[in-house]
Amino acid sequence: MKQTFVRIDVDKIHVIQPRQAVMVLTMSPSGEFFLDSFISQNQLQVDFFQDIVQGFEQPIDTVVRLLNERGLVYQKIESLGPIYPKAGSIDVFHIFVASEVRSHSSRSFVMVNLEMLLKYMEIGVFATQEGRQALLKYLR
Repeated sequence: MKQTFVRIDVDKIHVIQPRQAVMVLTMSPSGEFFLDSFISQNQLQVDFFQDIVQGFEQPIDTVVRLLNERGLVYQKIESLGPIYPKAGSIDVFHIFVASEVRSHSSRSFVMVNLEMLLKYMEIGVFATQEGRQALLKYLR
């Protein structure tokens, strides 16, 4: 019986990182939530601010970048922990709360109190299931 041996040299190791994103619940000094808004299929949709964590960033860096890009100034950022979506391209969302947030830009945002936010979720204006999970995590 003849046997052949093959030697393979590996010169690079690649670590597969989970695809991460952040979701930020931003609250004004009066307790209202700032929401991102967009039109989808001719309907208004709202959601908490979110963005993909870049390969060179930590989740907190993404939060700071996201808030700065939107012209939002905050007093404190607190981590609520991760949530894991059941489907989609994101493996983990890191949930944060930014408190005492003020807008220093000319952009307009949807601002709602908790009661109106729950109403938006009830009538289907709130865009994602992950946003609902983030709010539950915050309320606990």
